[in-house]
Amino acid sequence: TERRAISFGQLKTLRDYFTEHSEKWFDSAPEAYSKTSGMPANFFGILNLYIVNTWLIMPATKENDCAFVELLTGEPQKPDWFVSHWWGELVRDFIMCVEE
Repeated sequence: TERRAISFGQLKTLRDYFTEHSEKWFDSAPEAYSKTSGMPANFFGILNLYIVNTWLIMPATKENDCAFVELLTGEPQKPDWFVSHWWGELVRDFIMCVEE
């Protein structure tokens, strides 16, 4: 993970992707685990990293069995800082915090 940082530019590209494509996604977690189970998960709604993992990360990385950031760049990327976050946090809130 030391060389698997995601750049701010890549994060903004993902934000644009989520805005365009996440309207087709929904929270597929069982009701016992998620109070938003079955709800649409667009970027301006309940979209969190659990949902992104289900709809984007796992399908995209399955064939190559790789880290998601490896699909965004062919080069190692050293981080400038480390950001700790909760996967249940809304993706739009996380991106807005990083932007500040």
